[in-house]
Amino acid sequence: MGKIIKFLVLAVLVMIMLTAAAYADSVDTGWKGYGLYNFNKSDVSISNESDNITINGEKVTAVYEYTIKSNADKDIAVNFGIPDNGIVKFSIYDGSKYLNYKTRNTSYLKSTYGVENLQTPEVRWYLFTMVFTPGQTRSISVSIEAQMKKAENDTYGLSFFKDRGYSYAINSEKTWMTLNLPDFKPYYIYELEGVNEEQISNDGVATLSFSGDYGNGIFLRYQPIDKMALDSLGKSAYKKPKSIVKAFNEKKYEEALNLCNEYISSPTDSSLNLEQVKFIKAECMRLSGNYAEYLSTVEQLDISRLYPGRIRFKILHDRLIAYKNTGNAEGVNTILKELIPETQQIYPFLYHWLDRNGYRLEEAEPDAEDAASQNNQVSTKNKGFDVLGAVIDFFTFVTESRWTYVLLGFIAGFIIGRLTKRRKKSRSVYLFRD
Repeated sequence: MGKIIKFLVLAVLVMIMLTAAAYADSVDTGWKGYGLYNFNKSDVSISNESDNITINGEKVTAVYEYTIKSNADKDIAVNFGIPDNGIVKFSIYDGSKYLNYKTRNTSYLKSTYGVENLQTPEVRWYLFTMVFTPGQTRSISVSIEAQMKKAENDTYGLSFFKDRGYSYAINSEKTWMTLNLPDFKPYYIYELEGVNEEQISNDGVATLSFSGDYGNGIFLRYQPIDKMALDSLGKSAYKKPKSIVKAFNEKKYEEALNLCNEYISSPTDSSLNLEQVKFIKAECMRLSGNYAEYLSTVEQLDISRLYPGRIRFKILHDRLIAYKNTGNAEGVNTILKELIPETQQIYPFLYHWLDRNGYRLEEAEPDAEDAASQNNQVSTKNKGFDVLGAVIDFFTFVTESRWTYVLLGFIAGFIIGRLTKRRKKSRSVYLFRD
């Protein structure tokens, strides 16, 4: 019976993993930053690649510049392709003219080029052909505009170079990449892989270079909180919320503030969360430089009702700046006490930004009584054998030593063995009596 249960549990786990993998292969959210694919695996190489990518809200603008060389000793026609990733505009320019391209689905690639295991979602592809003479070098510029899809947690996963290990993708000998995040705020990024925090400037610009080795690629999880909070008002079917968004986007903060007050006193859209309007009202005050009014208003908000959920980190960040601008050192320290421990665990870039910009907790100076108590404790500790310290050291050694786990494993194996042996010996006996 035990073996059957173990088998069933294993089967369920395998099914969950396969389902997750299938889902991942069928959905292309965020921005993958796919490179150039060589479907007939012609003998060409990319000597230089320059990528310039701009992420603005859910919109992507990318320009890939390639210097491609033929290593063949005869004329060749190379079938290139780039997978779709929410592309709405696409072009290829070779320095003198725009090249023709076509869009086809994955089944076309399989039947025409015999490709296998593309390792990308079942999407359409942008295909174009280039002819090279022996040893010829050609340069092209691929321009893309795309619309990203949000993941289920209302974020955008941005990845680059992760496809370069695929069989049809082409590695570049030298690659330069510039990633631009306009209107950047440090709380927009809350997950990073393959790029260090210090490589992203306070303006949201990252400049990276690679020489044939991309490691495991680059990944960052991104959420334009400010825009998403404002857009939630713009989705209303009513005129006044849309007017608030329009005035705010045009930086007419006094007008937007008056519209917010009018709406709060007489709301019309039952589906619109009133806290969201109050938040935009507070934003108008902050952006107008009325920090005292902003702090008073924002502290009355029910943050748990605001969208998106991580807006709490934006509010903490903005309160921190407001306290600093008003010279309120105590307010700054209060925010840091909440912000630093949490960002250290789950928001590494924001934590790095705080440190880089000199935001550090002020250590409270002990009063005379505390100082005397500390000195007394130190003198007592130095008088003789520290029993508590020895006990702590012993348990630290026990928990950190690998021999502890070897011994525990031996004891566990011995106990299981004894129990198994005892079960074998104690067999049920049935007596049949007349």
